[in-house]
Amino acid sequence: EFILTGVPTLPFPLAPGASESFDVSYDPSDSGFDVGEITITHTGDNGPTSTVSLEGEGVSNLPVGFGSSGLSGELSSNPTSLEFGPDDRLYVAQQNGFIYAYTIQRNSANNYSVTASEQIDDIRDIQNHNDDGAFNNTINRQVTGLMTAGTPTNPILYVTSSDWRIAVDSDSGLDTNSGTLSKLTWNGSSWDHVQLVRGLPRSEENHSTNGMDLDPATNTLYVMSGGHANKGAPGSNFSGTPEYALSAALLSVDLDTIEALPTQTATPAGGNGLQQAWKYDLPTLDDPTRTGSPDNNDPHGGNNGLNQARWAVGEPVQVYSPGFRNAFDVVFTGSGKLYTSDNGPNGGWGG
Repeated sequence: EFILTGVPTLPFPLAPGASESFDVSYDPSDSGFDVGEITITHTGDNGPTSTVSLEGEGVSNLPVGFGSSGLSGELSSNPTSLEFGPDDRLYVAQQNGFIYAYTIQRNSANNYSVTASEQIDDIRDIQNHNDDGAFNNTINRQVTGLMTAGTPTNPILYVTSSDWRIAVDSDSGLDTNSGTLSKLTWNGSSWDHVQLVRGLPRSEENHSTNGMDLDPATNTLYVMSGGHANKGAPGSNFSGTPEYALSAALLSVDLDTIEALPTQTATPAGGNGLQQAWKYDLPTLDDPTRTGSPDNNDPHGGNNGLNQARWAVGEPVQVYSPGFRNAFDVVFTGSGKLYTSDNGPNGGWGG
């Protein structure tokens, strides 16, 4: 039950007045008391052999306690999602599309501070649209989901974002197909940004493409998609938008299939002037009010449902589990179980 680590290779010369440290850890296999001892011998002529007594108690109901503290030096405003990356930095997403990467130092118990920070604004470069599919060149995005992956030298961020506008009891014209799953990869000097999936649903209120988690065995990303209504039926406080085929659901995203697609790039004429790179556009309904087949500017512009993304057999994005009002995050455990918690309806906000 007692393990020594950091013991120097013997024989080890130790000069007069010098010292050497090693660690003793205790890892009981059962509840109850354990004893042991460490014997330290030497080849000198003077002084006794040293013996250090060890004892420990293994318990099955170890109490767990948590403390809390502010994070000194952090810059985030209205954060929506956060996770430590493989590079040991804390990545924090803001609702307005900025992401901060913090290097954190523990000073003492419940005392942490930021020693370095990076602001990542790549998500805000995504081209926005109105709900009729026309360009909207405002540089802003709502970010509600962030997940880290990759390696310490090449961390990866999966980020969900959507139209920045929020409407209550009015039709703002925001793009109800604006939900986007992005992948940011650190290449050693900058972030490479590709939009993996475009055209996911987004409510007129703030329900949107939310949190996610990965099944590494199948490389399936599970993504929460917020609902467009208060309790399922279109209501005035949610601007009368109906549920879409991919809204109010837990979605599965086949990353292997999407990553194998060619990366497309374009700087749309009349857009925000920034190059867009993407992999997969969701198939949509044929909007009778828009020209072209597919419709002009697809998959953008849900047009209150007339151009919503649709179910398609064999496609890499599917409804895995429907019927969630606005579940904000999801956890995939090592045992293969999925957990989420849903946000219930607001009183008086619709049937």
